[in-house]
Amino acid sequence: MLLNHELAQKLVDNIMKNLGYNINIMNESGVIIASGNKERIGTFHKIAKEVINKKLRIDIYENDENKYEGVKQGINMPFYYNNEVAGVIGITGAPKEIENAAEIVRMSTELMLEQQALKERVYFHQSQKTFFINKLLTMNTDEEWSSTVHWGSKLGYDLNIPRVVCLIQIQNLDSIVKKNPLLNKEKVKEYVLNNIKGTKKHNKQDISSYVTINKIIIFKTLNKTDSENVKKELREYIDNIKSSFGNIEVELLFGVGTYHPSMYGYNKSYEEAKAMINYGNLMNKRNETMFARDHVFELLFASIDKEKMDYFLGPFVKKVNNNDEMLLTMQALIKNNMNLIKASQDLFVHRNTIVFRLNKLKEMFNINPLHNESDRLLLHLIYLYTKYYQTKDMDNV
Repeated sequence: MLLNHELAQKLVDNIMKNLGYNINIMNESGVIIASGNKERIGTFHKIAKEVINKKLRIDIYENDENKYEGVKQGINMPFYYNNEVAGVIGITGAPKEIENAAEIVRMSTELMLEQQALKERVYFHQSQKTFFINKLLTMNTDEEWSSTVHWGSKLGYDLNIPRVVCLIQIQNLDSIVKKNPLLNKEKVKEYVLNNIKGTKKHNKQDISSYVTINKIIIFKTLNKTDSENVKKELREYIDNIKSSFGNIEVELLFGVGTYHPSMYGYNKSYEEAKAMINYGNLMNKRNETMFARDHVFELLFASIDKEKMDYFLGPFVKKVNNNDEMLLTMQALIKNNMNLIKASQDLFVHRNTIVFRLNKLKEMFNINPLHNESDRLLLHLIYLYTKYYQTKDMDNV
């Protein structure tokens, strides 16, 4: 494994602060890659090369300095990675006095190598996983399916197992970081994903990863694929996740797609889950679960061509003219199935205020949503159109 100069130099600087001895770290070619004497970095170290060839420690004493040009007394010992010599540690001083220090430096360097190798393996696996997930969502030929199945098996995933897509949005990522000064977004993200992976209902065949800064995708395995059992299994899985967090209060919005048996079903399930996240945000849902099967109307709306939306709904939206009060009233009425009392409670206003606003909506759109089903649907469409196409940051997945 090739040594990283930046990490090696950081190690040298930290150890020298505590031990006080000059330290050199040489790579497997005998070239100095880190040193207390920066001028020596990049130069060849003859003794180090000899140590590498012999795989033995070489001590230089004061009376040996004349034998080797530019070499001071000290200890030069090999360090290993995977039972192979990876380089040489050189520490200046009387060998008997620096014995323990040299051993500390060697152990620290080998530990650094192990940690770096682990990071690289994790990064490689995550990179492969990211590309793999992207392939799952974009493949559209039999050949792509075959290669993706093979790729999945290398990563440890059996694509013959039925799965449904679940999207999870961390709704309070910024506020968590503000409340916990020792945390940053990356640490919170890592905590949330690791916590999900550690729950009882999450298994090794569940494919999970971040798709944006605050959204996680999970291809959740299923035992049964009928809609009733899919919802039951996902509900148990999500409840398990929600109850697993400790001191950190994490608000999660879940969007769950439906199961599709074809090899291209992942993308369909993903689009449904994404639509549910968007709809949840639109309706100001917090810490809730949105199942696509429960929101067919919203799914159908999301699939309608925008040009048609503009043509048929645009004139209505112009009448609202970004009136927040009317939009909030529309939302409350839709959310509460046109129940005036519940809508007024949601908005903390008197029932008569809701009646007044409803009358304004009836006059504005020439509809009667309280008594006409078609008009109720039209009001819902107008509201969805306004929020989907005029509210920013709705489709960040």
